[in-house]
Amino acid sequence: RFRTASMLFEAEGWLAREEEGDEGTAAWVMGRRYSGASTRPLARRQVRSLFRATYRRGFPPLTPYTYTDDSGWGCMLRSAQSLMANACIRHYLGDGWRRPDNPKDIRASTLYCDILRWFCDYPNYPCVYSIHHMAQCGLAYDKLPGEWYGPGTVALVMRDLARCHRRNYGGRLDVYVARSGAVYAEELHAVCAEKDVAAREACGCGQGDADADADADAD
Repeated sequence: RFRTASMLFEAEGWLAREEEGDEGTAAWVMGRRYSGASTRPLARRQVRSLFRATYRRGFPPLTPYTYTDDSGWGCMLRSAQSLMANACIRHYLGDGWRRPDNPKDIRASTLYCDILRWFCDYPNYPCVYSIHHMAQCGLAYDKLPGEWYGPGTVALVMRDLARCHRRNYGGRLDVYVARSGAVYAEELHAVCAEKDVAAREACGCGQGDADADADADAD
C-alpha cells in the first residue's frame, strides 16, 4: 500500500527547501512558499497530502516471472509512480486539494479513491500504473523484471501507460518525454494541442524514442 509522506517539517530535505532570510525560516513545497511558524501546519498538511510510493511485497507475481516484491530494483519505478500520482492529483483535483483528516471523508472522495486504484499493484484495469503494467511495458524497452530502470526508460514507460489510460478513461492527460535532457517548446505545445491527441491514441509500448531512452538513462 501507499504511504503518504509524513515526515516532520524540519526533515523534508527531499521535498522542501528551507532558506534563511530576513523574514526567518521559509520553505518551498511543490511551488508554494511557507514563511513563518504560523504557516508550518499548512506546510505539513500539504506534505501529508502527497503520494510517496515505496517498495512493496506480497503483490501478485509478475507473470511469467515469480517476483512478488520489488526490493532492490524497483526504486525508479516507485519514483515514477510517486511523480505521476501527484501529477494526477494536481491535474484532476487541483493544486489546492488537501487530503482530509477523517478516513470517512477520504473514502467519500470518489475521484481521489479512483486515483488510488490506478496505482495499486494488481495486473488488471483500473490499476493502469501498477508495477505489473510498468514491467510489462518495460519489456518493449529491453527491461526485464528485476532489472534497474533508468530515468529515460521509466519516463517512456509512464508515457505509454498514460496513453493507454487516456484511451480507457478519457480526458486530456498526456506525458511529454524530453530528449537528451532538453525541453523543446514546439514539441511540448504539440503534445498539448487538441489536434494531436488523435495521433497519439494508439495504446502500445516501445513505439520509437529508443534514442531518447539511451540519452536520458546515460545522463
